[in-house]
Amino acid sequence: MFMEIIERFFGKEFQVSKDAFEKELKQIEKDHMDFFESRESKYPSDKHDRLHSHYMFYYDGVTVKFGFENDTVVPVGIIDKCLAAFEKHFKIKNKS
Repeated sequence: MFMEIIERFFGKEFQVSKDAFEKELKQIEKDHMDFFESRESKYPSDKHDRLHSHYMFYYDGVTVKFGFENDTVVPVGIIDKCLAAFEKHFKIKNKS
């Protein structure tokens, strides 16, 4: 239901890009699971720290935005991979 609402509001192309981006983020987290498993979770629902606890993904009314919290402890290498994934999946949609 929620995905249908997103697709109606933003369009099918956005949903396809978002799904591919989220899949890539999950793979990045999996590739660096040793880092995340060694840290306590911010949220009680997670067994250990997770990538989604450190970033923001949102629409500001004009473009899709993605970034990390200022106080994140995620290593720069992981952040760079996530930012590259975002650019790959959303760069065309953010250009004016």
